[in-house]
Amino acid sequence: MSFTAIDCQSFAGGFALGVVKAGFELIAKREQPGGFGVPAMEANRHLLGDKWQVEACPAGNWTPMPADLVFGNPPCSGFSNRSSMIRGRTEDGSIGKIQFKGVNSVANECMWDLVEFAAKCDPKIVIFESVQGAYRKGIGLMQDLRQDLESRTGQKWTLYHVLHNVADLGGAQVRPRYFWVASRIPFGVDVPEAQDPIVVSERIKDLESAPLGSIDGHTFELSTQAKRIQELASKAEWLPDETSGHAYERAIREGVRLENWDEPLVSDKGTTQFAPRRLNYDRPSRVLAGDAPQKVVHPTLPRTVTAREIARLSGFPDDWTCKPYLEKRSNSYWWGKGICVEAGQWIAKAAHDAIAGRPQAYSGTRIGDNEFLIDAQVGKKQKDEGLF
Repeated sequence: MSFTAIDCQSFAGGFALGVVKAGFELIAKREQPGGFGVPAMEANRHLLGDKWQVEACPAGNWTPMPADLVFGNPPCSGFSNRSSMIRGRTEDGSIGKIQFKGVNSVANECMWDLVEFAAKCDPKIVIFESVQGAYRKGIGLMQDLRQDLESRTGQKWTLYHVLHNVADLGGAQVRPRYFWVASRIPFGVDVPEAQDPIVVSERIKDLESAPLGSIDGHTFELSTQAKRIQELASKAEWLPDETSGHAYERAIREGVRLENWDEPLVSDKGTTQFAPRRLNYDRPSRVLAGDAPQKVVHPTLPRTVTAREIARLSGFPDDWTCKPYLEKRSNSYWWGKGICVEAGQWIAKAAHDAIAGRPQAYSGTRIGDNEFLIDAQVGKKQKDEGLF
């Protein structure tokens, strides 16, 4: 039996592809004005199916449709470590730094939009993905969203907080994340089996000898920042897992002459978690955020990673075309705003099995009225101990 799903703000397709791979038929896609990431999905209808239509407009204008599942990954900026402050209009009308984090962040409006839309589609399950801070720091908001869903539908919904790491689900990124799952039917997940992590070399080492441009997406834009990275990587020793700042400091100590690093405010001289960093062939990748094409350095070659390498490290197959991501630089941010395919398929398979009447085994720990915490790591330990 075929179950239907609506994509609501899942951007550039990682979640959608996972949902389709889990057995759902995609019937619609809804995005905010501008249609962030839509061209990437349009170009990959050969993998996503061709029965879905797009509406990219204000949320109040989205056309509801009956569906078994509504899913998405609305912006996580309100809880992301990357977005504590942004420039914008302050309360007195001037332009300056404004707070962008927390439960009252304007970015969280997209979560409310998703829930309001889902309530009109009569699904059995609603899922959205975010950073784990949305649960750890914003659990009150997560509960309010469930309450809003109940108020709009007049039905009881059980809320599942699902904590997971993509590296535990067969993915190649160490990417701890959170799924908000509201369900009208019994729900559980399959706890991931113990396995060796997927390391970077397993996904992209074969591309090391492939000429740039010889494979779809196996190219990158040589921006000013990428030129700095390329110069540093070609002239100085740059160790795996090391930031550009550490490699730069070594280069200066050793008297290496760098031509593109003279400006005193070049941020690539930093050593924080957000600085450009070299991948390690022997480990899973770091989180590939929207700036990955500019800041994630190939494990051995003197360049940043290509679009195809990012795709592979995010779980996309080689027949997922990368052309739309390369048409302009801003499109490259679609990679980081979506989710890894493996995580999308894992949670979607749990939803598919629940709708089919055979919920997966682990439903987590009760933490409130019709509210459960599913921590995949805790579940794995309990499974090993024979507790379920």
